[in-house]
Amino acid sequence: MAFLDHLIADSLGGSSFFNAPKKLYKFEKIKQLTHETIKKNPDIKLIDMGVGEPDKMADELICDVLNNECRKPENRYYADNGIEEFQEAACRYLNNVYGIDNLTTSNVMHGVGSKSILAMIPICFINPGDVCIMPSPNYPTLATYTKLLGGEIYNLELCKENNFYMNLKNIPNDILKRAKMMYINYPNNPTGQVATYEFYKDIVDFAKENNILVVSDLAYGHLTYDGYKPSISSRFSSFVKYRLL
Repeated sequence: MAFLDHLIADSLGGSSFFNAPKKLYKFEKIKQLTHETIKKNPDIKLIDMGVGEPDKMADELICDVLNNECRKPENRYYADNGIEEFQEAACRYLNNVYGIDNLTTSNVMHGVGSKSILAMIPICFINPGDVCIMPSPNYPTLATYTKLLGGEIYNLELCKENNFYMNLKNIPNDILKRAKMMYINYPNNPTGQVATYEFYKDIVDFAKENNILVVSDLAYGHLTYDGYKPSISSRFSSFVKYRLL
């Protein structure tokens, strides 16, 4: 494979890619440690806090439906953007749970997982020199495409002193001038903090003032108490109506 060495992209290390010390992806390292632990302690009851892969079999009813559906000729094509029934169900879900009632099927796009979609959104917006604002700690995968595109990541630390909210007042002016995108993640992993409507209002006002796209990672939207499930889109439809991602 030596003939490929000089063809490797600089973003991956260029010609030194194959000879560089190998670094395991964080979740791969966790998975290896998990397997080693189970092998050494087969009777241990282990709670896996890693990547979140399903570790139990799906219900028999689900397996039966999948079995039947895969045998239908109409299901043997590319998925494109999902069937209309799926898009309609997504609109109903967002309306029932978050009160977002201005969605149509044209606003819904399916993907192979939130990780892939969240990570690739910068392809549509980030140019070399642009800044993407992210909470810290964060899901590291979300920063990869911005860096590959020549953009820059600016981390806002989630501190106890600020109740684990992003302190927008701490962002320098030179960063704001180049900022194009901002990720937010509430209910937050790993702090567990849940966003308030007041916080979302501050985010919306900040984004409008500085012309920044907000990407809301709501993967843990249901993990709240007392039926409280706020979304950045729930109260501010006048802001999000321009383009719903």
